[in-house]
Amino acid sequence: MSKVGSSYIIEIELFNPDSCSKESWDLYHEYRTTLHKQRFPDRPLTVTNKQAEKGLKMFKEHPEIEGYIFTIEDTTKNKQVGDLICSLPRIGSETYKENKHYMEFYINILENYHRKGIGTLALEKVKEVAKQNEKTLLATDTYYPSGKAFLETIGAELDIGIENRLQLENIDWSMVEKWVEEGPERSPKIKLVKLGSIPEDLIEQFSKIYTETYNQQPWDELDDVAFTFSPKYFRHLKKVFAETGVEWLVMVTIEEDEKISGLTEMRYNPGNKTMITQELTGVKEEYRGRGLGKWLKAAMLLEIKERFPDVKTVRTENATTNVPMLSINDRLGFKFFRESIEAQIKLEQLNKYLKQRAR
Repeated sequence: MSKVGSSYIIEIELFNPDSCSKESWDLYHEYRTTLHKQRFPDRPLTVTNKQAEKGLKMFKEHPEIEGYIFTIEDTTKNKQVGDLICSLPRIGSETYKENKHYMEFYINILENYHRKGIGTLALEKVKEVAKQNEKTLLATDTYYPSGKAFLETIGAELDIGIENRLQLENIDWSMVEKWVEEGPERSPKIKLVKLGSIPEDLIEQFSKIYTETYNQQPWDELDDVAFTFSPKYFRHLKKVFAETGVEWLVMVTIEEDEKISGLTEMRYNPGNKTMITQELTGVKEEYRGRGLGKWLKAAMLLEIKERFPDVKTVRTENATTNVPMLSINDRLGFKFFRESIEAQIKLEQLNKYLKQRAR
């Protein structure tokens, strides 16, 4: 698939990280370095070449996701100028059983190649992969105004989330310590357990509560997609983190009957010493109203303060309709940083847009 301009020829080609040449890897690393500088000019690139290569290889090995990786190249300059990733639930996985029609795609293009029709060319490839795999509901996301405008132009449905950030120097640590003290006072028979990752004796149960609480996050404007996070998924995730150097911190609350009632997780890349990412915090519906979410998040923050003294910032993402979690985050001192856009487009609408562009 190609596009010819007055000063460039764009080619979109399938990229195989297991068999590509050193030259292809060099082009890829030059591209990702340039993309990072454009998007985060004040932040050093912390993912090494080795980590990036390992990450793409392990993406292709995922037991529950079938991944397509494409490079977008300007062949007149022998330069990679973008990339496209399509991610599908692997046939036979639990997510596939519930969502056979679903696929995700992600397009990145260097700034000086914007507004040249390359995004539309990438969408033609998305359509090709979707039709080949009989997918009719396509999803993506973006943090950037240009990405949001592009998604609106093609007719995608958008749900506006937010990325919030917390500066540890501004935390009221006495309040955080009080939340931790109140946890066992309100629920004296519950244990809060710190996990380096997920041990095998808990992985089945953890997978179920993670799936349940993840899917309860409210995204009002988008079609429901039921994701299933199986033990296979988490075993693969543990392997990826171990081989790429990411530290995975998990805490759970365990009831008197040994059932997990709540969880929180953070992920830390030592290459970016000053920032850590708060991922899912969730409490099963029947255990809510006892302050477990506050207890978990407060205990995790105290753990971060002790274990990672270089961390200055916690980043997290929330749906704007997730009122309980936003309330906790607000009291902790999280502040708005930028929009986080979730988007869906039906294959029918994508076809309509591409036909109009071709006229």
